[in-house]
Amino acid sequence: MLYWPVSPMGFPNRPQHMPSQGADPPQAGQPGTLVYTGIATIRGAAGFRMPVYESPSAEGAAIGYLVVGGYVPHFIATDDHAWLQVTLHNGNQGWIRNDPAHVTVWMPEPAKVRVCIDPGHGGPEDTGAAASGLVEKDVNFDIAYWKLRPLLLADKRIDRVWYTRNGDYDVSLRYRWDLANASGPALFLSVHQNGNPDPNMRGTETYYKCGTEGTPSINAMSKRAACLTQLALRDQINRWGSPTCPWVDQGVICRLVSETDRRSYYYVLQNTNFPAILAECLYLTNPGDAACLKSDRFRQFLAEGLYKGITDTLFTAAPGDTCSFRTLYGL
Repeated sequence: MLYWPVSPMGFPNRPQHMPSQGADPPQAGQPGTLVYTGIATIRGAAGFRMPVYESPSAEGAAIGYLVVGGYVPHFIATDDHAWLQVTLHNGNQGWIRNDPAHVTVWMPEPAKVRVCIDPGHGGPEDTGAAASGLVEKDVNFDIAYWKLRPLLLADKRIDRVWYTRNGDYDVSLRYRWDLANASGPALFLSVHQNGNPDPNMRGTETYYKCGTEGTPSINAMSKRAACLTQLALRDQINRWGSPTCPWVDQGVICRLVSETDRRSYYYVLQNTNFPAILAECLYLTNPGDAACLKSDRFRQFLAEGLYKGITDTLFTAAPGDTCSFRTLYGL
């Protein structure tokens, strides 16, 4: 999960992951709103590195580098389109040359269906929960990337699948939501395993975008997607049929600070301008749930459930209104 309870008893090293890179980005309709243009992918010979500068100029030292195959969201270009403003993995923003020999610019087409998948956590600084010999970042990546990705790529109804990370490295919250917005997804899904100081806590819960920063239609689509994903995970866990990790419904959840506070509990949901959900598949800190998560085949079952939730949302008329909905308040 992205955030731990306020009093993380027994887990003193678990990061809170509240943004540390300055103020929240402007919200839609406010002055200075960023216009997400697309995604820039770096290409070239092995070993090539694209320098990133603080301003649209090669003067001064580079503030970072992008490697071949790396991709970053970009927002605006200079008037002559010679430079693109981008967000780096660490959340910092800079400029790269729009060099056609080394940069491929991808822009979303309105008629195409895209999804953006966020394997939660990653890298040495953000491991997520750890218990029973499992580390959350690794479980999330295996389910979301190695197992879910082939299912999505094989579905010809989906034009493009973007991932906020394709390896084990640190990725800031800012990069995650910027990449999601730049991809213009029909649905954004963040994949997690839950954790709690109480090892008896277990089950499945799915969060959805519900704050006042979202439009009523996007919030409604997010709620439907969360319910359909929760139901699909339920069916897969019941299909697995192990008494070790029985289906326990923790609900489909709107997490808010308050009814009037525009902030939501999960920043990737708050700042994604499209239908967005976050699935907490199981409690990694529960020994029974962890035993199932150790099974490669069970993780495949979970990936198939996430895939069904996505495709039921995008390609069926299933209503998604039969779940156990609840609202939680407070950071």
